[in-house]
Amino acid sequence: LLRYFLLLMTIIYIGLGICLWVAPIALNLTPTVRRILGGVFVLYGIIRFVRIYREHFQPSVKHDRTIR
Repeated sequence: LLRYFLLLMTIIYIGLGICLWVAPIALNLTPTVRRILGGVFVLYGIIRFVRIYREHFQPSVKHDRTIR
């Protein structure tokens, strides 16, 4: 259940970033600052998605790293 919540949060971060990037939201931010903040949210969402996918959804492979 936790892993699906974490995936939902990545979708929310990416969606918020896209919304900040393209939608004319009535905030006291200049368009440049809105686009930078939107890009940061999208980038953070992508990085978070990759990390969560690797940690929770890929089968773990144990490698033997002993030196012979």
